Amino acid sequence: MRYLKQLVILLISSILIAGIVVILINISEQDSSTEDLKDYYESHYTCYTDDFVPVAQDFKKIKQLFIEGYNISEIRMWLFSYVSDGYVIYGIMIEPSENGTYPIIIANHGGVKGIPEHTLSWNIELAKRGYVVFISSYRGEYLILDDMGKSIKIVDEYNNTVNPLSGGPICGYDEVHDVLNLIECAKTLKNTYSDKIGVYGSSHGGLLTLLTLERSADVKCGVEFYGVISQIRQYIRYLDDPASASWDIYPTEFRTMSQEEQLDYIHKADPMLCVEKINAPLLVMVGDQDSDSIVEGHQDLIKLMEAYPNKIFEYKFYDGEGHNFNYWSGNTEPNQNQLDSWNRMISFFETYL
Repeated sequence: MRYLKQLVILLISSILIAGIVVILINISEQDSSTEDLKDYYESHYTCYTDDFVPVAQDFKKIKQLFIEGYNISEIRMWLFSYVSDGYVIYGIMIEPSENGTYPIIIANHGGVKGIPEHTLSWNIELAKRGYVVFISSYRGEYLILDDMGKSIKIVDEYNNTVNPLSGGPICGYDEVHDVLNLIECAKTLKNTYSDKIGVYGSSHGGLLTLLTLERSADVKCGVEFYGVISQIRQYIRYLDDPASASWDIYPTEFRTMSQEEQLDYIHKADPMLCVEKINAPLLVMVGDQDSDSIVEGHQDLIKLMEAYPNKIFEYKFYDGEGHNFNYWSGNTEPNQNQLDSWNRMISFFETYL
């Protein structure tokens, strides 16, 4: 009986040890696959190109805007619309109040819900310095988000116009068409120089800025703030910890795809595979305390861009700053890093436009 008990204990111990080994192997395999995924992706996918040709279609200045807190004598704001791939897209144009002809700035907003109201302050400052600024919502978004508690009832009737897309934008692939079509519209206006076009954006808008630079020969320079520019690093971040990533940047059906389908999907909107196509001067700014996927993505971008010594490329990492560090409401004085990043952008546009 004693030997039988020992045999049973031995068998149970063996089963437990084998189970632990299996678990450890599975975890090891998962970690390994995650670590190797970036290398696999970059070895299997090349720069995505499509045959999209941007067009200027049905651009309309709907009405002048008088939004509480932003009525400044040096500028005028207009609500506009245009058509992109069949969708009616709304946006805000800010121009100097003095009649004339000015360079174009395309301001790509962050987030995937609409134009955050806080972005108006910096863009008003750009218009005061002699630029016509176009801030567009994208397909599947509201026009503007009241993220500062100010009155924006003047545009409420357009806020209810949401394009019938499932789960919102594709995070790059589709809505970059909206940016490219807006550029074509902006070029046709009497108060703009069609050959002096700059583009900038932050977060989601930073991604769109790089994609625009890669796909438009009309843009003369670009400024990118802490964009979600490495789609594969953002994807790996989700695999490692789904709760840590802002997963609403992808449509709902993305989550039901196989991994191969998901990789094919993000391939369509990954600018890191196409940096050789960036020929215009580029300035990049990011906080060193941003998420790992964004910081590492920009470190990757620096290495890729520096492999082309003839490209004009500048970058700045801000110590101790996280995401959205350059957000400025206009209600207070900007802090040192906000002001520094602003001055760098202004200087860049003045140099190359």
